[in-house]
Amino acid sequence: MMSCTTRRVQLVVLALLLLVVLCSDGIAQHDGYAEAFDLYSQREFGAAKSAIDRAIQKEPEKAESYYLKALILLGQGDLESASPALTKCLSLKPSHDRAILTLGQVYARQKNYPKAIELLQLGLKYDPENYQANYQLGAIYAGLEQYENARSVLSRIEDQGKEKFEFNYTYGLVLNHLRKFRDAIEHLQRALDARAGHVPTVISLAHCYEGLGDLEPALHTIQDVLAKNPKKINALKVLGDIQLSLSRFDGAVSTGDTMIRIAPRQTWGYLLRAKAHQALGQSQKAIADFKKAVELKGPGTHLAAARLASMYYQRRQYLEAEYYYRDLYQSQKEVTPLLMLAHCYYKQGRHDKALETYKKVLKMSPGSDDALQGAKSSQEHIDRKNKRKKAK
Repeated sequence: MMSCTTRRVQLVVLALLLLVVLCSDGIAQHDGYAEAFDLYSQREFGAAKSAIDRAIQKEPEKAESYYLKALILLGQGDLESASPALTKCLSLKPSHDRAILTLGQVYARQKNYPKAIELLQLGLKYDPENYQANYQLGAIYAGLEQYENARSVLSRIEDQGKEKFEFNYTYGLVLNHLRKFRDAIEHLQRALDARAGHVPTVISLAHCYEGLGDLEPALHTIQDVLAKNPKKINALKVLGDIQLSLSRFDGAVSTGDTMIRIAPRQTWGYLLRAKAHQALGQSQKAIADFKKAVELKGPGTHLAAARLASMYYQRRQYLEAEYYYRDLYQSQKEVTPLLMLAHCYYKQGRHDKALETYKKVLKMSPGSDDALQGAKSSQEHIDRKNKRKKAK
């Protein structure tokens, strides 16, 4: 029979063996994650993914492993697979602020902006000073042309971003659109200090000078860009706008010619040349260019259609004006083109149609004096016509 001492020794040895096994298993799990992290840090994404998959297989309820897997997948450029990994991480740990913010940034890269905004806002509640998340959210708002929202977000990280090119460039664009030109110039100049000769920044800087009425500095700034890259359409567009502002209409025509040669399927060259021709009193040339801009259906099409409608109306060519005002109303559903459409009907003696259209205007804008007067006058014409019919 075994002595008590011997049995106690065996029990101690067995306990030690169990402890070794448990510790070994724990170390293996830890080493699986640690190995994946080390490989990820070395940008060995394929090996890192294999390692993190092994770690997840051993410990499938560890949120941090899914977050690391998402980072590895993002390192491989696999946005589609990163999203489920981040979603799994958040299902295990809903308050994982880094996963929330990373998923928001993934949605931003996939151009799912409503979801990106929702998650970035949520993540910033946990980490309100996170530079990258604030910048990403501000950049999304800027891209959506929600400039006040962009300014509100980007202003939070102004101190953190003051030495960063991308911050100063984006914030400068936002302030430019908000017509805060002096502040915009300060940030755009910082962007140029960080990345000398960056063409979009130089163009935006010229826009700011133009907005302040400092047209000569704007002109010199844009000419510097064009001296290095004479085919830069955005720079030529700014040059043309400045030439129009300086009443250098012949120069604007020449700039428009250049833009059309470089990009004959874009609207900007035709629009610039049309405005210059109109200012020079060359209405037929202006009409031809505005028509071409409308035909191309690019940016500025509505402006071209509005100019055409106005020119035809002033020339008393009401049928032609009617065509463009109707098109403008159908695309924009705004009061002004509808009111002008009613005036066109009235001028053509189509009083029934004019009255009907004036009434539509009054539904949209009940206080419109022009529409009230037009409706009243149209009704008078209709009444006189009906009396003449009865008299016969």
